[in-house]
Amino acid sequence: MTLNISAHHSSENSGLPVHARGDRDTRAGSATIDPGADRAFRIDGGMLGFDHLSLFHLSPLSDEPSEFRLLQSVEDPDVGFVVMSLKDKDFYLDHAPDARAGDASLDDIEIMNVVNIDKDSNGADFYVNLRAPLFFNRKSRVAKQVVLNDSKYPIRLKILK
Repeated sequence: MTLNISAHHSSENSGLPVHARGDRDTRAGSATIDPGADRAFRIDGGMLGFDHLSLFHLSPLSDEPSEFRLLQSVEDPDVGFVVMSLKDKDFYLDHAPDARAGDASLDDIEIMNVVNIDKDSNGADFYVNLRAPLFFNRKSRVAKQVVLNDSKYPIRLKILK
């Protein structure tokens, strides 16, 4: 498997078009799309089922510290994903040997997984998708979602109730 998340634009440019910056209403509530280069990412190939969208903004879900973040489409305010960072990078690096493509070091790569939240009258169940991780190159501001062809990585692993 080849994973190429090398830079395609200047690090001085956040990658966000001017019209995409500012306050936005999203499915998760109001979000400020920050033009700062530390939050804007271009996702090569888009997200599964959303390959027509490539510009995303990564932000905390609240002011409280949390492992969960919002990956919000800049192009469509109705498209956003709750994601969580995976602490153990070695978990996936065998499947993406060139995750350090370009001039990125392992420290430049952050691996995240999409979280699904099923709400009902008894509360909410949280599931993480381990089969389609996202590799974020913080240096180049480019990310890529990779679908692993290995059933040992569940699509819905329950993490919270």
